Amino acid sequence: MMPSLFIVHGAPDLTVHDRPSRRFLPTYAAELPPPAAICVISAHCASAQTRVTAAPQPRTVHDFGGVDPALSQLAYPAPGDPALAQCTVAACAQAGIPAVTYVQGGFDHACGVR
Repeated sequence: MMPSLFIVHGAPDLTVHDRPSRRFLPTYAAELPPPAAICVISAHCASAQTRVTAAPQPRTVHDFGGVDPALSQLAYPAPGDPALAQCTVAACAQAGIPAVTYVQGGFDHACGVR
């Protein structure tokens, strides 16, 4: 079983400036086996209920301003997984958490640390 990790992205400019945490994350990731999927929970989408991104190729969501313009150029071109999104919604339902799939959703800008 893969470990579960909670990694907060910290300042939005983590991806464009050399910081200890930026150097640590790729090093740590190299020590782990490749995951079959990654689930990211983000508070950047205000909604009355839990939404699970189900687009086959989600866009990168840049929902910020007043930061280094280089951040708006970063993208996380990973594929989505609509079938896994459906399974996630079903698991939420079993846990008593109402959720729906959302094909207009995207990946939080913090997903793509280089």
